[in-house]
Formats: sequence, C-alpha cells, structure tokens
Amino acid sequence: MTKHLHDHHKICSRRKYQDISQMMSVGMQKQDSKRTLSTYNFDQEAGRKDLANMIILLDYPLSMVDHMGFRRFYNTIQLSFKVVSRRIIRNDIRKIYDVENEKSMKLLNKNQSRIAIASDLWTASN
Repeated sequence: MTKHLHDHHKICSRRKYQDISQMMSVGMQKQDSKRTLSTYNFDQEAGRKDLANMIILLDYPLSMVDHMGFRRFYNTIQLSFKVVSRRIIRNDIRKIYDVENEKSMKLLNKNQSRIAIASDLWTASN
C-alpha cells in the first residue's frame, strides 16, 4: 500500500540527506522556530570535559560518577558515553585547572600595576 512512498523517499531530489540513520532533530532556530535535521557526532572527550565542568561549577563530589542514579541517567541520555572513574574525572579537573591557571597568569603578567588579593577566612562560608 505504501510502496510508492518508500520508492519516492529513496529517489526524492528535495531530500537533503540520503542516510538518516545517524541523524536527529536538533536545535530550535530563533527566527522561525523550526527544527532541523542534522548529523550527530558523539564526542567522548567533550562529554568528559562537560562532566568535569559541571562538577566544578556545582561543587559536586567526585564520587558522584560512581552513583547508580547518575550512571542510569547518562546511560539513558547517551549509551555511547563510557563510564569514567573518580581518578579520571579528577585528572580531567586538574587539566582544566592548569589551563585556567595559565590563562590567569598570562592575564596578570600583562597587567603593569600591582594587585592585592585579600581573603576573609574567618567568616567566609567556604
């Protein structure tokens, strides 16, 4: 009954992508609020970096990567994401720290004036 539609789908000149098996609907464009079909490339390294940044920004413990709930969550979201250990995520966080520290040092070295940094350790919440 729908064979003609399948045949048309294979040869349609207006069809932008011929193999849609690895495509997904991505992004909302602000002008017309239409979703677009685009290829999706999973990047394990980018995922690990984003996980490390999330732990840094939200001040989560490194042990969160071992929690069953977290593992279930990311397996639901992305099956390709490989489990990372506390040691690996700690090393990723240290790499981020080193990069940010280097940026800060370069910025401070460009400054021609003096800088004083003070901290109130007695009443600070952290």
